[in-house]
Amino acid sequence: MSARSEGALATERSSGIGDIAKAVRTYLDHLTVERGGERLSFTMPVSDLHWITPDEYIEYGDGVFHNLSYQQARHFYRPVSGVYVANPGYVFGKAAIPRGSIVTGIGSDAVATLDDFQRALEVVPDDQQVPVRFVTFAVSPSGGVN
Repeated sequence: MSARSEGALATERSSGIGDIAKAVRTYLDHLTVERGGERLSFTMPVSDLHWITPDEYIEYGDGVFHNLSYQQARHFYRPVSGVYVANPGYVFGKAAIPRGSIVTGIGSDAVATLDDFQRALEVVPDDQQVPVRFVTFAVSPSGGVN
């Protein structure tokens, strides 16, 4: 596999790392990748681990929730979207939503980020039940995802 960015050819993984590091939180234009004899061109965002690692959380009903991190999404083969249930607490535990679930919707609202999660919860009246869409993953004893 080889890649070309802004006209410079990189044939090894470490090539061009300095240039990419300077472009963090911008877009890498004209990235051309050749794989299996086919040439593909992309424009892609350049992220860093601080940008894609959750740095805030919400406590609600004795539970703890944060954005799904890149590392967790990669482990579960999911896009980086949804809110991770770090601890279900009383409210989500009573609804049988286990630790490690990913909340994708509350009521009629889609939940892609922690801000979406907060907005959806703020409009739920006290003592009112609403449907919560979530996914869970079974983890095998060897640590793999089923």
